[in-house]
Amino acid sequence: MKRCDFCSIANIIMKYIKSSKNISQPDLMFLLFDNFLRSDVSADFSFDNGLICRWLKGTSRVSPQISGYYSENQHKEAMSIDIENNILPIMYDTDMTVNDLYRLIIYDTTVSEQKRKELCKKYPYKTDKEKSDFISRLLCFLWKELL
Repeated sequence: MKRCDFCSIANIIMKYIKSSKNISQPDLMFLLFDNFLRSDVSADFSFDNGLICRWLKGTSRVSPQISGYYSENQHKEAMSIDIENNILPIMYDTDMTVNDLYRLIIYDTTVSEQKRKELCKKYPYKTDKEKSDFISRLLCFLWKELL
């Protein structure tokens, strides 16, 4: 069974991106981390294609600069907004994406049952806001555990 980690989440998201959008892996990271990249915190940060590839293969963790930024309470909503505005519109089936992510966390035995229930509260999600909040909650949970 797969673990709920950045690699698994990102690969599920990429699986449901419309092929007509021709989104590269770096482009996806720019869309996902838009708020971070527009902040002053990212002034000395640059994406490296090799590093992004390692993130998406699960051989390297997402930069602590990024994970630390989104782990702060004031930036969690920003990630959700970026997902809602940048990621969901380029997907062909957001319901199935969220369903796959839900199953990923529910079947991850390394996460406590209580935490899984907390992360998946009010599932199934109807609105894009609820879906983006869920995806953001998963990512922020992962990063909080790593810090």
